Amino acid sequence: MVQVKSIDIFTPLVDEPEIMGEIAACNVTNDIFAMNVPEVSGMLVFLGINKNTPMNIAEGILKGINRFMEQKINSKVVGGHTIYSEWPLIGGE
Repeated sequence: MVQVKSIDIFTPLVDEPEIMGEIAACNVTNDIFAMNVPEVSGMLVFLGINKNTPMNIAEGILKGINRFMEQKINSKVVGGHTIYSEWPLIGGE
């Protein structure tokens, strides 16, 4: 057994929160798959949102991340961290 970690954080690329969540999960996990690792055991999510961001935006991003992890790669979100940030940031480990 080998443990591989990869961290990616970036700003939103699209306006639809759920699609952005799927893109984020794909981006975080693709480096691991590129190293020929056959499966991802889980993802820690990082989300930086502005204090004025409506909660449904953050919920949509997390919903998209969960959907990708569960439906596309048969994995799961195992934790993470959310902070207030002047700039929107999405990513994980």
